[in-house]
Amino acid sequence: MTVVARAEAKDASLWFRSRDPSTVRRFRERLKSAKEQLASFPESGERHLRNTRRLSLAPFPYWLIYEIEVMRVVIIAIPHVAQEEGHWASRD
Repeated sequence: MTVVARAEAKDASLWFRSRDPSTVRRFRERLKSAKEQLASFPESGERHLRNTRRLSLAPFPYWLIYEIEVMRVVIIAIPHVAQEEGHWASRD
């Protein structure tokens, strides 16, 4: 996971914690299960922008944006679904 994606996950966790501490635990569990899913099935997310894929973190309103590289999946963004499409694309 990139540094920026990690920061986005932390920001989301902090937001959830400020509203309901039990929600942050569920968000982290959902993020963990999504990463485990991608480790086993890297192409399970839908095709997205700029050779990326995205996987919904439902029931949370976030996407997990990632790239498939040789022998690994790199998570490059965790945007809220309301954020502008592709806002992360300039991170090269």
